[in-house]
Amino acid sequence: MTGGFSFGFFKPSLRRRIALVLLAACPLVWGAVYLQGIYLTHRNVTGVYERALVLMGDTVAGVVDQWPDPERMPVALGGLEAFVDADNRVADVPHEFNLFYVWDAKGKLVQARRGADTSRSQMFGVVGFSDQHFGGKVLRVYGLWSPSCRYFVEVTQSTESRRSFFHTIMLSGESVNILVFAMLCLLPVLLVVQSGLRPLTVLAKELAQRRPGDLSPIRSPSQYLEIAPLVDEFNATLARLGALLERERNFLADAAHELRTPLAVVTAQVDTLILAQDPAAREEAAQRLRRGLTRASRLVNQLLALARLEARLEAQSGEVDVADVIRDCLAAHAQAAGARRMELSYTGAEHLPLKLPIQAVESILDNLIGNAVRYGRDGGVVEVRASRTPDALHLAVLDDGPGVGPEDQAKLFERFHRGNHQNIYGSGLGLAIVASAAKQIGAQIAVTEGLGGQGIGFCIDIPC
Repeated sequence: MTGGFSFGFFKPSLRRRIALVLLAACPLVWGAVYLQGIYLTHRNVTGVYERALVLMGDTVAGVVDQWPDPERMPVALGGLEAFVDADNRVADVPHEFNLFYVWDAKGKLVQARRGADTSRSQMFGVVGFSDQHFGGKVLRVYGLWSPSCRYFVEVTQSTESRRSFFHTIMLSGESVNILVFAMLCLLPVLLVVQSGLRPLTVLAKELAQRRPGDLSPIRSPSQYLEIAPLVDEFNATLARLGALLERERNFLADAAHELRTPLAVVTAQVDTLILAQDPAAREEAAQRLRRGLTRASRLVNQLLALARLEARLEAQSGEVDVADVIRDCLAAHAQAAGARRMELSYTGAEHLPLKLPIQAVESILDNLIGNAVRYGRDGGVVEVRASRTPDALHLAVLDDGPGVGPEDQAKLFERFHRGNHQNIYGSGLGLAIVASAAKQIGAQIAVTEGLGGQGIGFCIDIPC
């Protein structure tokens, strides 16, 4: 049980991912706020600390102008000190965060806040903001004259007091409580995520309960904007898979039907060959047996070729002379063409060296030429044309036979389709193999007129 739980816990989960991201976001946001606070508070001239110096300096300058008598000034400034001390205790501010000094016009120190180092009198007279080093500390100082110009006031903050004040605020119990509260607020967010992912859980449950082979559309709630595309695409995939399986079932049925005829011929002729007493009858049976075996062998080879092409086995490209391939294919069908007094010709360059998937190109040419010889007219012509452009090889196989009617052109590349040539020896797989080979290498096929406005032509553009 422990191992199973461990495996399930460490298994990737969207819920856990969202929770971890949100939890990590809290300290990251807090860190960003912390850095932003440092920038805003420590910024020169316009920062929070600078504004505090200006406010304190203006207040002290106003008080000393209202109480210019040096003997009564300590009483007036004492009230200000008491107020600042009380405020500092509430905010837990270091005492040296706001210290002030008052000099007269001759540079004599008249008054200083309790705890201030009175030996700083030699810095008297620097108006505005300045950084000063004194007593081993770095001080930020703001100096100004009182409105009557009778007194010069300086207010100081040490770097240590600034840092301590900032950390006191940012790392106080209240701030930590805010962070904890923000993290606790993630709990309802996680509940919302759990509820939002429920349709996916329902979908997964329905898929898990399906029987093998069930390709019916899923019926999980698809009204949600985010789930609907997933359900629609999954149903479309199921539909395509169903169509593919139906096609393969039909293919197997057609293949079995096509194989039945030559196998029946072979079986019958074997019996005739065994039982025949007359040599002439035995020879005739042997010839029929040979033709039946040849037809069965051709059909099996075509089925294997089609299966390899539709399995999309990798097409290996290599250097090849396409003109030589065309001449070899024409030579392979010369005997069959000669038996029907047909003329085979090639129009194109003497050499067409290219880097192409040779097996696919040979399959296309062999089947197109074979179809033209098989379905063309006696004494007709079959012509192969080849040309090259910078980005493609253009092949065309044309004949002057009876052609194909418009009603059959849409089904030309279907398996086992022979149109109105049912009485002619063939399996109806040649053009299906051509289509699969062309698809494998990204070629385009177009059906055109044949030679002299008769017959049929096939134009193939192969990218190279």
